[in-house]
Amino acid sequence: MTSTAAASSSPQSRLPATDLDLALAELDSAEDFLKFFQVSYQPEVIQHRRIELLRQFYQQLANTQKQTPMLGWQHYKSALNRAYCLIQKGEQVGFAASKCGDCQKCD
Repeated sequence: MTSTAAASSSPQSRLPATDLDLALAELDSAEDFLKFFQVSYQPEVIQHRRIELLRQFYQQLANTQKQTPMLGWQHYKSALNRAYCLIQKGEQVGFAASKCGDCQKCD
């Protein structure tokens, strides 16, 4: 069995995709996420912080998922809105330390 076949047989890959999952897969940019979830934003705020916005968004989702395992559209919208507000305030997401223990192999 190839690694691709092994990856496609994971339990998560056998779960049916929801309409929300399919819609999210189509979003390419921070602006796409903001428009999709109808979060008002100022382009100049995210112009140079798109990646930071998405990091904040996924961090907010992770925090929400600890309390509510089944997230819906409103959870995503709220997480994105909180992330945008944090970006406006200049907040940054901390990076988790690498777990590999030997960063020289990555160079």
